[in-house]
Amino acid sequence: MREAADSCDSIRRRTNAPIPSASKMFAILFLASGFLLARRMREKLRSSAPLLDLSSDEIAAAVCVLASLAFHLPRLLRRS
Repeated sequence: MREAADSCDSIRRRTNAPIPSASKMFAILFLASGFLLARRMREKLRSSAPLLDLSSDEIAAAVCVLASLAFHLPRLLRRS
């Protein structure tokens, strides 16, 4: 009986394995994109450039921030 419970637990652990790694990936993506956007905004403010004049890498960083928020927001709302 104990062997059946152990095999069931190991199956359950294996199926849940991608979620923590995806969560870490999206957290790193969020931090890196946020850092890039903050640094670029600071450069634009110093040079008096328009903030809404976006380059392709800034657009990609904004999309990454939105994707990581969309990934983490349901988990954050479920906890509270």
